[in-house]
Amino acid sequence: MPNYEIGQWRTLLIYCLVPVLIATIGSFYVMESGRFLLTNNRNEEAKVFFFKIAEIANKPFNDNQMNELENEILQNPVSKYYSSFSTLVNKRFLYLSILIWIICFVHSFSLYTTNYMLPQILDSIPELNATKGGKMFKDVIISNLISLPKSLISGLLAQVPFLGRRYSMLGAFVLIAVVELFMIVNILNVHVYSGFIKLFSGVTAAIIKVYSTEAYPTKIRGIGYGTGYSISRIGASVVPFVCEFLRSLLGILGPSYFVLLLSVGTAYCCYILPFETLGRELDKCEEEDIIEMQEIKVDSEYNNKK
Repeated sequence: MPNYEIGQWRTLLIYCLVPVLIATIGSFYVMESGRFLLTNNRNEEAKVFFFKIAEIANKPFNDNQMNELENEILQNPVSKYYSSFSTLVNKRFLYLSILIWIICFVHSFSLYTTNYMLPQILDSIPELNATKGGKMFKDVIISNLISLPKSLISGLLAQVPFLGRRYSMLGAFVLIAVVELFMIVNILNVHVYSGFIKLFSGVTAAIIKVYSTEAYPTKIRGIGYGTGYSISRIGASVVPFVCEFLRSLLGILGPSYFVLLLSVGTAYCCYILPFETLGRELDKCEEEDIIEMQEIKVDSEYNNKK
């Protein structure tokens, strides 16, 4: 570990930049979505994409199937929506967007609150002896190890038919609230409880990313996901300010009380999400919107005739 007292924090920062550099270079080699290419009349590029994906998946794919996909796009155009923030807050998507933003904010806030407060709690409780023999470092490592399976667990839960995306997130937020309650009752095991809070926060983070990309139509999928991600970054950024205020107001466990309440409220937000996306056709809400507009048009013509 770098010795921060002699300014070697720069070495650690450089180490942290290495995966960022690798991801930046790798992003230039990632294929664009086939449906996005088709909706933007880039059919040749889309054809390369679908044949490549079929090859990777070892699934049969031919020109006839490609023509079917092209015809589907022609029959069900998704060009009515344009990728702008105003689209996310129009009548059709406002309710969905608000719920997604709340979930994104709270999962990030709970995760970074736990990261921020754990060393402080370990250092402020005399019974924990956190400053002796590197115990604080070991406790933080244990906390992080508990949270490691979050990606695997989120992938498994989100595919369970009777849970789907909505109830998987709902269950994870309920578990965050329960673990926060356990920590309030018995703070001596704070490093274990913090690990499970980070685990369940990571589960909700992974699933809401999937849900948001499946919920929005192709044209606004990118900005829908991107806005949710930005909201989650805001949730992380306000953590130090909120935690210090709550700590001064309610003591060392003040942030835990707040996260408990936020988790319960966000579990309800998961419950009232307008639809489940597991097994849902892409651009389904676009099709529903077209049907709704057609029904309005028919009703209008009928009223005019009367």
